Amino acid sequence: MVKVVRDTMHGFGERPHYEPRELDSIFEKIVTDFLRKKQGEIEFPIQTDDLTTLIEEHVKDLDLYADLTKYGPGVEGVTIFARAGKPRVLISEYVHKHQNRLRTTLTHEFVHVHLHAYLFALLNGQMRFSITIMAIIIIMTTMSIITTSLRSRLTTSRSNGRTRPLLATTSRSWSMPNRNTVSGA
Repeated sequence: MVKVVRDTMHGFGERPHYEPRELDSIFEKIVTDFLRKKQGEIEFPIQTDDLTTLIEEHVKDLDLYADLTKYGPGVEGVTIFARAGKPRVLISEYVHKHQNRLRTTLTHEFVHVHLHAYLFALLNGQMRFSITIMAIIIIMTTMSIITTSLRSRLTTSRSNGRTRPLLATTSRSWSMPNRNTVSGA
């Protein structure tokens, strides 16, 4: 379950802290839902065009060839949160030389967009911080993790050494020999 920890470095007072398995669950759901909606199936590795489309759905602007030299040497991506509206994502023109670097930078900036937007909204007065708001965020995140966990547990059962589906509507094939696709129910 996501914890709220003190933040003395970024000016928020408090911030959420996620365990790695929570982050895996959150972003696996986002990506699989997105791919299933866009393509009808989940295929890995996710294509660079799909990453950019996913980001574009969540931001005001995505600049893939930005000059980021004013942010310092070696800066490859920046997410800019505004007082109102969606954030902007800027990707350095230099990361396009290496496809994996571009994909990593796009993914990194999407994590900022998804996990940090509400913190900047709090800081900039778009939302009034209260225990109620944080509780809602924690409950929603926890429910998403529980739902994903329950689906995987209810999908199959072992009986006499054989695996059989318990809920046919949620069964998924996650590993297929010689293929990098995942079929959804």
